[in-house]
Amino acid sequence: MLNCKWLGIDLRSPLVLASLTMLSKQDIKKHIEYYEKAAYYGVGAIVLPTIHPSRTNESIDNPQIRITAVPSGLEKNEYMGFAVLGRTENILPMDYGVTLIREAVRIGIPIIASIANVGTIDDFLGAIQQVRNIVGLSGIELNFSCPSVIDGLPINGELLREIRALCKILPITIKLAPYVDYAPLLENKCCFEGITYSNAQRALLPPNMSIAEPTPFDNLELWRPTGIYGPQEKLSTFYNIWKFKTNNLTTGIHLSSVGGFVSPQDVIQAIMLGSDTVQLSSAILWKGLKTIEECNKLLYSFLEKNNLSLVELNGISIKHIVSTEKEIQDQFPVRYMSADKCNNCEYCSCIERGCYAFQKARDIPAEIDRTLCSGCGWCMIMCKYGIISEVLPKNEA
Repeated sequence: MLNCKWLGIDLRSPLVLASLTMLSKQDIKKHIEYYEKAAYYGVGAIVLPTIHPSRTNESIDNPQIRITAVPSGLEKNEYMGFAVLGRTENILPMDYGVTLIREAVRIGIPIIASIANVGTIDDFLGAIQQVRNIVGLSGIELNFSCPSVIDGLPINGELLREIRALCKILPITIKLAPYVDYAPLLENKCCFEGITYSNAQRALLPPNMSIAEPTPFDNLELWRPTGIYGPQEKLSTFYNIWKFKTNNLTTGIHLSSVGGFVSPQDVIQAIMLGSDTVQLSSAILWKGLKTIEECNKLLYSFLEKNNLSLVELNGISIKHIVSTEKEIQDQFPVRYMSADKCNNCEYCSCIERGCYAFQKARDIPAEIDRTLCSGCGWCMIMCKYGIISEVLPKNEA
């Protein structure tokens, strides 16, 4: 059986639908149909799209908004919108978000509301108070990881204690980006049950989301250097799971991992490293909702074949990992990309659909700023002439 507990909540599977923002033009009915299908395929819980505490439906007509179509998984050739709202992308207006929660709790599986660390502290606390009163809600995610949020609210012990008092016994998980130091939070770990870790290093986009116009890359000034969810991001997430679970101070905190998982094997590996639940986002956008069923099937057969329970599988790999961080870095140096063979195209798809790391002036071949390049390889996919190459620091002259 795949039954497990997360944040004290009973789940039928350790797979959690991450906080995807599939807006479909603010259509509650489509939203609910999407989540019902996720439930049909066997997801254990759903984290709803993050809510903006001070944004309303009336203010949703934002000139910075970008909607990119992705397959909905509901019907053939039907697409839904993946929203980018300027610097606070993937965030729902408050009134729409509250309505969505009220409808979603009727689906019959655990529903987690997500609140963004934007607006004033009063806005933030007010949103939490409004949401926690919704009957049937299973928990709240405090989203302190949105990669493109500038000047978000700082998280500290005083704020956590206020939130705990508001939520009473309602479970809380804190979503953090990998570059956020969670150590100070551990002094107040009685105020929350879990940490969701580690989200995107950068604002990321999978290749199949380039199918519709406009894309988020139309306004590059609103985005940080970009990369792609998948193998590159997954390695960072795996490392952060291991680092979290081998920290004695994190004992008793539920870990939900997210960031770059695109296959059933990724899910099993994350659990073996100690993740209590695995949140799927990349896999859904890349392969559709049916990947939930595929992940559950492989996990079940893997447990049966090895005569293990889910509890026994959790963290089973930790004792076998002996490499230190420095050894790993020495063995696998961070790569970057090179445009040394640039054709100097009149229209450069790498620049137009690429990232900040690319720099190009008129009639001058493109160059890549190594201080901004994450080595994700997006440009290798986008360049129609295939001239972008991978370079490792050890190959430098």
